[in-house]
Amino acid sequence: MSTTIYIPTDDCLQLESSLYSNNRQTSLPKGIILLNAGTCIKRQFYHTFCEELTAFGYDVLSYDYRGVGGSRPDRLKKYKASIVDWGQLDIKAVIDWATKHYPSKKRYLIAHSMGGQVMGLAPNLNQLDKIVTVASSYGNWRNYTGSFKYKTALLWYTLIPIMTKFYGYMPAQKFGMGENWPKGVTKNWWQWSKTNIPHSQLMEKHKIAHYYKEVTTPIRAYFLNDDNLATHKTIPQYQTDFSNVALDIQQISPKDYGLERLGHFGFFFPKSRQLWEETIDWFES
Repeated sequence: MSTTIYIPTDDCLQLESSLYSNNRQTSLPKGIILLNAGTCIKRQFYHTFCEELTAFGYDVLSYDYRGVGGSRPDRLKKYKASIVDWGQLDIKAVIDWATKHYPSKKRYLIAHSMGGQVMGLAPNLNQLDKIVTVASSYGNWRNYTGSFKYKTALLWYTLIPIMTKFYGYMPAQKFGMGENWPKGVTKNWWQWSKTNIPHSQLMEKHKIAHYYKEVTTPIRAYFLNDDNLATHKTIPQYQTDFSNVALDIQQISPKDYGLERLGHFGFFFPKSRQLWEETIDWFES
């Protein structure tokens, strides 16, 4: 079970969030695990994962970025929300909240996909004790695999900009791409997907404040060998972005865990419990 709470941002928005309380006999949690979602994925997608993590004795917090799920306005057209806002304001707000409410406890972050890419935009990432990223790569279509990369390139250079201009947002639901994307989110991703460089360099190119080189919190980064989105091709870029971190890169295959497939989302399904246990063990080591 979870409780719905609202986390304030520096620009006076309220992020709808779910707080899962640890289910150990003691009422005192070991700490808090925060969850950064992927691009325009509602927090409900991670519900089972968050619930199960409480069995390890932690409270768990998932939340919706502005413009997504419970944090989106009634009308998405012309709503001003960007991926930069997610990193600089939303991720920052959630870490600040955790620091305030769990000042003497361990604070961990699990970041999926884009959530692990743009966390370097948050100025307070070092308030966390450890971070695990899952399938976090870079959006350039050249890094994808097989025919998928050409289909993606076609979308980014034709349909996505056209549909966004027509609707005032990207109607991603029509194409099985998760929640609809605010215009600013689409603009960021469209610009960034054309450039195959580390995010720290990308932000400097667009004059966006970032903190990649200031991050010192240890990071374990999982790359799944059967993921056609977050591939091994971008590991050097990830290492460049977080060059001042004790960065533990884990390239894993589903068969290593007795599974047929993991892909971009499989880490968060119950079949991956062994990976969850491994993650908690690393947090506590």
